[in-house]
Amino acid sequence: MAYSALTLGCYRANVARGMESPFNRRSRLMTPVVLRAAGACHGDRVCGSQASDCRHPRLAGGHVAPSYQTSVNKKPFVTEVIRSRKGRKSSLGVSPLTPSGERRAGVLVLVRHGESEFNKQDRFTGLKDPPLTTNGVREAIDAGRALQTKGFHCDIAFTSKLKRAQQSLQLILRELHARSVPVFDDAALNERNYGELAGLTRDAARARWGEAQVHQWRRSYDVAPPGGESLAMTAARTLPFFDERVRPLLAVGKRVLIVAHGNSVRSIVMSLDRLTPEQIVNVSFATGTILIYRLDVLGIIVERTEIPVSRHA
Repeated sequence: MAYSALTLGCYRANVARGMESPFNRRSRLMTPVVLRAAGACHGDRVCGSQASDCRHPRLAGGHVAPSYQTSVNKKPFVTEVIRSRKGRKSSLGVSPLTPSGERRAGVLVLVRHGESEFNKQDRFTGLKDPPLTTNGVREAIDAGRALQTKGFHCDIAFTSKLKRAQQSLQLILRELHARSVPVFDDAALNERNYGELAGLTRDAARARWGEAQVHQWRRSYDVAPPGGESLAMTAARTLPFFDERVRPLLAVGKRVLIVAHGNSVRSIVMSLDRLTPEQIVNVSFATGTILIYRLDVLGIIVERTEIPVSRHA
């Protein structure tokens, strides 16, 4: 293994300034953040060199990763910022990852929550917050058992602010023996707002607005019901959240579980599967459905599995 003269120069600069070695592997990984090239060095605290002393690429946010190459194939390694805890203090270091071809790929699991009381009554739910039915509890448990059978190990989980999704997530994590993993809830993953349709049965909505109009509101991409959101409007909040919070984790090989809602899941799937607005009209997911995506280190999907959970009487 050979390091470039540029890397060693930056290493010496760090040591001279009393900084932790960027190649210290003993630090405990706390919060991985992939660094992406974007320009020229600005004397960042991670690199430790001034602009006149270092010609590293500048990375997003000003953090600079040392060049790290093998002496055989010269393929660059990906580098990540790590946080290590020493007593009560936190310090920053840079830990080289294994070559991209050898690093663990990320796994994304999307699950639609179990059946809610409004699902059972065939009502538009939206931002209403009914709990799971007994059947919905079973569906969530079955989803957890199915993932356990698949050998899924969860590193971090996300869900919405609505109780049907949160309850489903906790039941799934219990089956995975993973209730201690970090869990984050965010309104970006909420179900689409159905506006005036929320709380109405589908029959009542059809009687008021007509079957064709209600179908268009339910399945179209960019037509919103009165006072509500279209799927496009839902995607405008789910996709930025996904890109900012989830993709970086997948890029460093994390196994991410998201338990959300029919339309928030549809909007993410539309992006992942590269579906057109015309194609997404015919896509829907029953409660308890599981989608598993395996991605390579470049973020390209290499495997997609859909698991419909068994229905209970």
